[in-house]
Amino acid sequence: MSKSDFSYIVYDLVLPIEYLIYILLKINFTSFPNFSNMEHLYISDFPLKVIPRSILNLSNLQTLSLSGTELETIQSSISNLKELKTLDLSRNNITELPNEIFNLANLKSLNLKYNPNLHTKLVNFGHSTIDDCYFDNVKNVICYETRTCKTIYMNNRTFTDVESNNLFNICTVEEIDAILNPEEKKSYIFIISLIFAGIAILIAGPFILINYILKKKISVNFM
Repeated sequence: MSKSDFSYIVYDLVLPIEYLIYILLKINFTSFPNFSNMEHLYISDFPLKVIPRSILNLSNLQTLSLSGTELETIQSSISNLKELKTLDLSRNNITELPNEIFNLANLKSLNLKYNPNLHTKLVNFGHSTIDDCYFDNVKNVICYETRTCKTIYMNNRTFTDVESNNLFNICTVEEIDAILNPEEKKSYIFIISLIFAGIAILIAGPFILINYILKKKISVNFM
């Protein structure tokens, strides 16, 4: 199928699911102008397992709904979707969120409900507040940074951000920094490791030298 064959397709796709999934998995969207400019994409109840790379290249996408698609992993390249306003990852098998997801500064709605195996920390997305967050049956929120969500929907109830203290452990400055600046943390750990290694060498060095000299003396005496 040529590029011209796709020229009539509108940005909000309504296609048979099998055909759409084939396109998602096999075709590079950026090769087709109408696809690459897509703003809204909804797929549900189809076993994707992972988000196809072709979707993560849709830089103009504003709505991405992948509910019930058996997702287990969210790739770090989801941060490519800088225009994203609505993200629905509900009813999946996601176990963790990549740090890069918190770079989605334009996000206004986040749906993570019914991901029972999800273990995650939740911090401000691009230092902004999301209007609506859905966390039903998300049992393992390790910590939450205040002002991440304006309204929280959880366990069939509605809460405000002010009430988050009663719902979650509040993230410390160190936990937030570890998520938003992971490379700096790695550098810090590496430097600390070098310092401790140097101290260990300085302490152990004289003992190793003395032990070596004593062994030399003993061997000479035997000779």
